[in-house]
Amino acid sequence: MNQKKIGLRNIKLWHIIPLVLVWEISYTVFSIGFDPSESITEIADITLYIFIFLWICLELSKRGLRYANISTKNDVKIPWISLFTFVPVVKITASALFMTLGVSILFAFPGIGDVPLADQRLQNQALPANILLKITIAVALAPVIEELFFRGMMLNKFVLKYGRLKGVIFTAILFTIGHPFSFISAFLMSILFSIAYLKTGKIYVPIFLHSFGNFLAFMNELYLSPLLGSEETQSLPTQVDLIVIIIIAAILLFATVFGLIKLYPREKGYHLQA
Repeated sequence: MNQKKIGLRNIKLWHIIPLVLVWEISYTVFSIGFDPSESITEIADITLYIFIFLWICLELSKRGLRYANISTKNDVKIPWISLFTFVPVVKITASALFMTLGVSILFAFPGIGDVPLADQRLQNQALPANILLKITIAVALAPVIEELFFRGMMLNKFVLKYGRLKGVIFTAILFTIGHPFSFISAFLMSILFSIAYLKTGKIYVPIFLHSFGNFLAFMNELYLSPLLGSEETQSLPTQVDLIVIIIIAAILLFATVFGLIKLYPREKGYHLQA
């Protein structure tokens, strides 16, 4: 095999990234305009994941790599408690920031206050089979495929080409574009997943963290959101409400950024030099 084509450094992302982003953006626009059923959404998600998985298999084969090459063989101690504890912290911070954005918009434009606060689509179709399929995709399928793609392929490529910090940021931006409905959470969680991968060199670490994060989001959507959005009337936020929410979000954001900095590997790290 041509040595110039071997290794993660030579993975070609320029053709797959536009295809995935066009798919995600197009379906987002379609979802906003036509409000498709859960079944259509799940079929679209599964189709995209199958396409990405097949591309990963083909690209690894072309570069003389296997899935085992995405993880290092270093015997490193994995800080599971710190990482898993930090997942809900990041989720809560993202929710606080998103709430700050929403309250700011309501405060500035009170006329849009009658927009529904909770997405009732999942609750209205909360049949056991639908929930089982949705949680399988969110907790099992999505974390595996997305982490193989964003961390195993994309992050390694970007780190080897641009360095660790730029690699983490570039990957987070693209990960966020692929998750437009939860863009704040996606950006922060992507940084956490990337740090966990660079710190441990094990692809299963961000997969487990991603799965746990999706499980928390699913439980929130299924049980907590209906409670928060169950009131028939919602009072418009006052200036005091806005100030309090901004202060809380700022404190949480500071704690999150501080935690990410503490987790960020100071040593050379375990990203692959393939």
